[in-house]
Amino acid sequence: MKLFLRTAVAATALLAASPALAAAAFPSFNGTNGNGGFVYGYTDGGVLTVFTDTGGCALNGPSTCLHTNFANLPQASVGGSYPTVSVPADAVLLHPGNADNLSVYAAYLANSTSTYSYVIDLKSVGIDTTNGVGYTPFTYLNGVVTLGTRGVLSTYGSSATLSGTQALVAGQSFGVIVDRNGDYGGDSTGLNFSISAVPEPATWAMMLGGLAMVGFGLRSRRRQAVKVTYA
Repeated sequence: MKLFLRTAVAATALLAASPALAAAAFPSFNGTNGNGGFVYGYTDGGVLTVFTDTGGCALNGPSTCLHTNFANLPQASVGGSYPTVSVPADAVLLHPGNADNLSVYAAYLANSTSTYSYVIDLKSVGIDTTNGVGYTPFTYLNGVVTLGTRGVLSTYGSSATLSGTQALVAGQSFGVIVDRNGDYGGDSTGLNFSISAVPEPATWAMMLGGLAMVGFGLRSRRRQAVKVTYA
C-alpha cells in the first residue's frame, strides 16, 4: 500500500510538471517587449532590431503599440481602429513600414532548452490591399538568422498557418517576418502565435511507467478486497 501511494504521488507530480510551458502572443501582448516570452521588432538589412518605443500608434482610439520612430513606421499593436484596416479583436496587428527593409517580425524567445510545438496563424486585414503581404518564418540561433520559405497573403482576408516543432536553447528564438510585398498599401496582418514545450521522450517514459504502476496497484487492491467463502 505504501509503495502504491508513493508511485501514485510520483506519477501525479510528473504529470503536473510535464508540458508546463505554454504561451500565446495575443493574450500576453501589453505593449511591453518580451511579455509572455514574445518579442517584436523590425528587420533592416537582415538585422533584427527589437522595438524600444511605445505610443504614437497609427491606429485610432484605445490601442496598445510597440513601434520605432520611423515615418510610416513598422509596428505591433492590439486594439484601436483604422479606416483601411479591419483591426482584429483577437490577434496582434503587425504593420510593416513603407520601405522594403522595414519589415516587422514577431518571435518567441526561449528561456530554457526545450523542443517547442508551435502554431502561427496569419491573416491579411488591410482592406485596401494592393499586392498583399509577404511572410517568412525564421530562426535566430547563436546570432545567425536563418530564413524559411517565403509565402504571400495575396488579397484581403487571405490566411496561412505555420506549424511544427523547433528545438531551442535559452536565448534562441524563432518566429515570422511580415513584409510589404513591394507595396505599402494594405499590408496590415493579424497574428496569432502559440507555443508549448514538448516533453522529452525520457519524461514520457517515466510518466507512462508511473501510470502503469498506479494501474497495477489499483488492480491488486481490487483483487485483494474480494473474499471468497466456501460453505
